[in-house]
Amino acid sequence: MAVISFLSPWIIFVASVISAYRLGKRFGCSAPASVSLLFVLILWTELLLFPVQLLGAAQIAGLVDMITPIGIAELQLAMLALVWGVDCRCPVQLPAKTGNLSKQKGPLWLGACVVVVFGSYLIFGLDLLSSFPFGWDSLAYHLPVAVKWLQEGSLQLPASRAWRLSLSGNGEILTMLLLSTGRQSLAPAGNWAALIVLAGATYLIAKRIGNSQRVPSFAAALLVVSIPIVEFQTFMNYVDLFGTAFLAAAVAMFLCRYKNHSSPGADMPAKNLSQC
Repeated sequence: MAVISFLSPWIIFVASVISAYRLGKRFGCSAPASVSLLFVLILWTELLLFPVQLLGAAQIAGLVDMITPIGIAELQLAMLALVWGVDCRCPVQLPAKTGNLSKQKGPLWLGACVVVVFGSYLIFGLDLLSSFPFGWDSLAYHLPVAVKWLQEGSLQLPASRAWRLSLSGNGEILTMLLLSTGRQSLAPAGNWAALIVLAGATYLIAKRIGNSQRVPSFAAALLVVSIPIVEFQTFMNYVDLFGTAFLAAAVAMFLCRYKNHSSPGADMPAKNLSQC
């Protein structure tokens, strides 16, 4: 039982990654690589949240007593089996790639900027691994909410209606799942995924506005991730970055949908995500 409890959090993340990849391959096979990647990242986040919310609803209905990592892992494995079964019965034929894609070489200044930004993120990452969680909002109510859910096995609000334990959201669900691994340094990892989503969404929006020019679009995405408040919140449990990233992703998907309307199936990821 101890081994199952130890493996359950990791099963949750691995199974959801595989499910998101398989679904992305099915519904986003005709989309550009940048759109498909963003599609898979958002799907992965949704697949992480859905079982927890489903168990929360079942607990309200009196069908389950507690929300545990083992129960969430079982649902993730069930979803993975369903996705895998559909893929086996109805395999997707990937479209043949036509034409030669010419890669636009980036300038040296852009590469230097990437090194500088990556170095600053690396320093913050090393600090996270060797220190304790920080940030007033994180310590005041974001982390306490996630810890309370994990300890009590319930998403219910406290009867006392204490405000610090009543401002819950999807960001705290990811924190709860990450804390269940037993590794404190992984608590803000939900914002790591949000950072990639924000960068990808910014790239797609800039590419749509900038007539599909890759270098300026990449520079715009790099500029966004270098904003101090974005970089700080990447390593804290604030939910502002999480919410902003997926709002920007929705805008990017709408723009990609209207851009690719002439290509059959190319706007499938945009249609699915814009309806979420």
